[in-house]
Amino acid sequence: MMTRFIRGFLIIVVLVAVAFVLGYVIVDKMVMPRLVGFGKELDVPDVTGRTLTEAKAVLHDAGLRYNVDEQRYDDIVPLGFVISQKPMPNQRIKEGGLVSLVTSLGQEKVVIPQLVDLSIVQAKSLIERMGLKVGRVDTAYSDTVRGGRIVSTNPPPDSVVYRGTSVNFTVSGAKATFFAMPDFLGQTFDSVRDSILALGLEIGDVKILETSDSQKGMILLQSPPAGMTVKRGDKIIFAISSGRL
Repeated sequence: MMTRFIRGFLIIVVLVAVAFVLGYVIVDKMVMPRLVGFGKELDVPDVTGRTLTEAKAVLHDAGLRYNVDEQRYDDIVPLGFVISQKPMPNQRIKEGGLVSLVTSLGQEKVVIPQLVDLSIVQAKSLIERMGLKVGRVDTAYSDTVRGGRIVSTNPPPDSVVYRGTSVNFTVSGAKATFFAMPDFLGQTFDSVRDSILALGLEIGDVKILETSDSQKGMILLQSPPAGMTVKRGDKIIFAISSGRL
C-alpha cells in the first residue's frame, strides 16, 4: 500500500511540473505577445548626433529602452556620440520597445611605423594600408641611405596620429659622392646659381662687397675654394660685388 501511495505521489508531482511548464510556454509565447501587441505605438525620436547620455534621456522620456549594440571608430562623429540607431527616426514602435544604438569611438589613432631605408613604393604601400596619406616627398643626399630609399619622415616614427594624417617623406637622391669644387670666380652669382644646386651643393651666406671696378653680382670669393674636395649637401659661401660705384 505504501508503494502505491509513493507511486501516486510521484505521478502527481510529474503532472504538476508538466502543467507548470506548459503554462509558462503558453503565457510566454501566446499570452504575453498578445498583451504587448495592445501597447501604444510611438514615433522613435532621432538621437543620432547626440551624446549617449542625451540619447538615453530622450529615449527614456519617450517611454523607450535603449541598448548599445556596437562601438566603432568614425572620422566625423566625435567620441561618445551616437552614429546610428535602429529603428530609424520617426518609425513606429511599441511603448517600452528597444532602440539599438551604434556609438562612436572617435577618430582611430595609429602609430607612425619605421620607414627609414624602405623604398618609396614600400613606404607608400605600408602607410596607405594603415589609413595614412602620402604627403610631400622631398629629396636629400645621404651618405648612409641608398638612392630612392626613405631617409626620414615627418611625423617621425612612433608618433601617434589620427588615421588620414599625411606623412611627409625625405628620400635619398643618391649616395653622396665627392668631387672637386668648381671655380665660380668671375662669374655672376645669378648665372651659376642653378649649376650650384644641380651639383647637390647648398648655398650658404652670400655677402656683398662694395667695389668700384666689378660687375654687379660678380663672384669675388668662394669658400671652399676651387679644387677643394666637396660632397653633395655641403654649403658654399660667396662674396659678390655690389657693382661699380
